[in-house]
Order: sequence, then structure tokens, then C-alpha cells
Amino acid sequence: MTVNSEISSIKTAIACLPEESALIAAHRGVSENWDLPENSASGLQRLIDENYLVAEVDVASTKDGTLFLFHDGVWEDTSTGQGPVAASMAADLDKILLKSRKGTLASERPLTLDDALHLAKDKLYLEIDFKSSASETEVVQAIKEKEMGDQVILIAYTSEQAAKLQALAPNMVLSAPGQDEGRGLNSENTLLWMGRDISGVSNSTNTLGHIGMIGRASETARPGPLRKGKLLVTDFPDEFPPILGLTDEKLETYKSCLAAGEPRES
Repeated sequence: MTVNSEISSIKTAIACLPEESALIAAHRGVSENWDLPENSASGLQRLIDENYLVAEVDVASTKDGTLFLFHDGVWEDTSTGQGPVAASMAADLDKILLKSRKGTLASERPLTLDDALHLAKDKLYLEIDFKSSASETEVVQAIKEKEMGDQVILIAYTSEQAAKLQALAPNMVLSAPGQDEGRGLNSENTLLWMGRDISGVSNSTNTLGHIGMIGRASETARPGPLRKGKLLVTDFPDEFPPILGLTDEKLETYKSCLAAGEPRES
């Protein structure tokens, strides 16, 4: 299902969603059904090619400050690298090849954040998970330099991190801990993370909406998550349509809402 050739702001994409529909986000930027490395250019490109709209990615940093996509704290499981990721230097990235979770070696290097932003620009929303080695300030600055502030969601795991990210990027959308109910944050820019408890949350919120985690399509009870979540993260995005619950009947209305949406911001 193709919505638009060039995506709107993430706030507009969420605000325009019809009742009981949700954006599907690919956890670690790939599907476990694909024998591709996570957090990779090949994974992101396949999402784009198959008209998916959101990728959750993990941003780490080398010891000398190069930002790149990688989830684990050590290299061994998903690459040819060895040892702690945070102890590596930028030059080491050119010597490392990525592997899928199944162990298949790929002919691609770890993807720098700059290259990931370039690949996703105007095509794919990125939900940014900050690894401990990455500076929130430097990641936000990189996003601003690419003028992609309206195309990302910044993940905060604590109320303190959420407040810091809001101060750094007041116009960017945040994913904040659901138990805090968005207190102290700009509600218009805040999504509440509910994890796998998405079906049990209240519909009532003055925020942008809720984010939840779902499993395989065959294991997902519907329409519970649809009634509660605006963004649903899964390891199996290809088992769902890019926008879950968006019928052909509602598609034209959604497109019209996107076309009339708010101006893009950086």
C-alpha cells in the first residue's frame, strides 16, 4: 500500500491516522523473516522498497565519536568485529562486516548515522534508540544538520532522559515512559511507550498517542492493539501491512489529511 511518494511529518502521519489504525515499525530496522543484518542499509532499503514507513534503529558511537547503527554492546553476534563496540575507533568500521541474526555474512559495513539519515530522508521515519555509547546531543545535532527533525521519534527510557531530549529538540517527537503519562512534556510531541501492555491501556490521553510492541501476526490479538496504539513495533513487520487497519475506504481520506498537514519542520 503506497500512501505518498514523499512522506509528511511524523506528527501529521500519526495525527491523521483513522480510528483503529496504526503505523507498523520494524524493530532494529529489519524483519526476522529476512536473512539481512539488523540496523543495516539493506534492511532499511528493503523497508522502503516494500512501502513500510517506520524503522526503529539503534545509534551507538565509536570511541572517537563516529555515530553509527548497532544494537549490541559487543560485536561478535552480528558482525565480524570483536570486543566492546564502545572501545572501537572509526577506522575499525571499515574492517567489519555485518551478519544477520541467523549468522549469514553480508557484504556491508556498519551503517553510519549520517548515511542512515541520507537513505531515509523523505522516505522513512526513524525511531531513534540511543545506546549508552552515543551522546544524545550529538545525535540530535546530526538529525538537525540533515533537516530531519520532523521525520524522527526520539526514545527516552526515563523521565530525566525525556526532559533532556525535549530541551535539546523541542520540536521533535518523543517516545516517553508510559507510566509518567507525559508529565512535564509537550503533550503534542509526546508518544507514550506501553511495551507489550498496549492492549490494556486507557484510550484517554492528551498526548500524541501510545506506542506498543507486538509479536507475529498469528500471535497478535486484534483489534486490541489497534484501538490503543498509534505506532506498533514488531520484529516481523512483513507479516503486517505498513499501516495496520487502514482500509482502502479510509486510504483516500488519510491521503487528503496528509496533504493538508502542518508545514515540515527541521
